Amino acid sequence: MYIQGRDEVGRMPKQDKMQETEIAEIARRFFSQKGYKLYPEVTTNIFPGRPDWVAVKETICAVVECKSSLSYGVIEQLARWPIYVGAMQESEYVRNKDKYGIPHLLIAFTGEGGSSRMADLKEEILKQYRIGYYVVKREPCDFEWYKRSSYRRGIKEGDFHSMCDTIHECFLDGFRYTVTERMSPRIQPGSRHTAHNIISQLNDDMMIGQAGAAGGQGTYMTPFKRTMVKVRDILAKGGEYHISEIITRLNNDFGGHHYSSDSSATSSLPALIEKLEVGVRSETPPYRFTLHENGNKFCAPVNEKVGKKKPKAKAKPKTKKESK
Repeated sequence: MYIQGRDEVGRMPKQDKMQETEIAEIARRFFSQKGYKLYPEVTTNIFPGRPDWVAVKETICAVVECKSSLSYGVIEQLARWPIYVGAMQESEYVRNKDKYGIPHLLIAFTGEGGSSRMADLKEEILKQYRIGYYVVKREPCDFEWYKRSSYRRGIKEGDFHSMCDTIHECFLDGFRYTVTERMSPRIQPGSRHTAHNIISQLNDDMMIGQAGAAGGQGTYMTPFKRTMVKVRDILAKGGEYHISEIITRLNNDFGGHHYSSDSSATSSLPALIEKLEVGVRSETPPYRFTLHENGNKFCAPVNEKVGKKKPKAKAKPKTKKESK
């Protein structure tokens, strides 16, 4: 019997391995539909790492790491949270609980990898550190046949629906993505008292990031970038601003800056405003800044980059007369 999508002997066609950015996008859709608000590539001052996603639903905080397979590396990334917090709790130098925090849930969200069976040691580590494990599988699929019945049930392309409590699938861009919960995450010890320290550091401007991107290829928000975005927004209002006026506006209207003092900000910002093409300095004193022509490109969201490069037009073949 011939099955659509398979060859004459019933085998599925060979597929390219899912990229981590693709896995991260499926994770975003999956957890967003569960009511979570997701922040990519988050940096905080209470943990020395940058998780792919920090997901928040009301008072619940989860960290999701996305990888092509369940390697020991991704398990270590997640296990670092309880290990780091444990070290902070035992340290005689740390008395303030605001100095650390652990999310309620830790989740590994990966592709299938090479084997369908999880190694016993990996399973033991996941259980020990209360880490959840989700696997996403991608298969080519013609979505058209599915549309009529699914639309009647209110399911659209890209929406997840549950096959059972642990298996969920969606159809997107000619593929069927099946997410299977292999192991449920359990509440992390200490998270009820410290997870709010993570949530309090989340800002909407962190949405500029792209989860799952390789090191150096992604974009993520930092305290320095946040200060420069505020400077950009001041200059974008129009007019000319002396550095002292910029500092005053930062403090009065934009919640301050990340520098330790106003004097440090005053000495550091002018050169950086020019170097990063956020603003242009006047040629004569007293030096004032206006918005650079590329200023609005600074830290623009990944999917809303200003001034996308247009594809180059193909060169026309030369005629015999032109080639002479």
